[in-house]
Amino acid sequence: MTPDPLKATADVPQLYADGCQVEATSAEVISCDYGDKNSATIVAMVGDSKMGQWLPAVDAMGKANGWRIRTYTKSACPWNATTVEQSEQPYTTCLTWGQEVLRRLTGPEKPHAVLTSAVRSTAYPGRGSTPDRAAMIAGYEQYWSALGKAGIPVIAIADTPQPGKVVYECVLDHPDDLMTACKGDWNRGAGTSALEPAAKAVATARFVDLNPWICPREQCWPVIGGVLVYRQGSHITATYAASLSEPFARLVVPLIKELARS
Repeated sequence: MTPDPLKATADVPQLYADGCQVEATSAEVISCDYGDKNSATIVAMVGDSKMGQWLPAVDAMGKANGWRIRTYTKSACPWNATTVEQSEQPYTTCLTWGQEVLRRLTGPEKPHAVLTSAVRSTAYPGRGSTPDRAAMIAGYEQYWSALGKAGIPVIAIADTPQPGKVVYECVLDHPDDLMTACKGDWNRGAGTSALEPAAKAVATARFVDLNPWICPREQCWPVIGGVLVYRQGSHITATYAASLSEPFARLVVPLIKELARS
């Protein structure tokens, strides 16, 4: 199989080596370009590492369609107008970072469309409150509506399923029965429950679910087509993301073109 399970955690998108993933402690906005870097048509990738994991497929989509792909990603930080929790505390650098990203996207760095995803599904509805899903949905709606008013559509990508185990370790421990011992329980992904309703509530947003290609027929196999599916937590390997370039483009490209015309 590829990647070697011993090297699974290193099978990450290029944006990490390029220094494009903002650390949790920083509110600095860093953007990097992929796809067709000479194109004036920009498709932005915005969100946490669950959006960043799709870079191999998005990069291929950009090259095939003549689109520049511009990343804005920050660790554990969904792009949301409300404050999320980090280590049981308000994640203030995430909120500050997200506000600056919105300013850039609706101003000097306006893209043709935005792709976003995230693992979190709750946010603080107010000071001293407990994080809940309604606040997270409202926060998405606020940012995505602001983009819509600026003529920028949003494609929300479903969060990838939680495998319920460290898949690469299980594969190493079960070389002879890995497909049964290391199969995960099907789920829709932790962040999907906020992303999908928000997309349905915003006229200029759409929701795309690639999970049928990650857990075919609701079976979360550790290896598909000779490729190790998961690398760390519920992140898919860069190799597996690249293998999904065709279905990713088949679902996303028509939506971007449709929304751009409307």
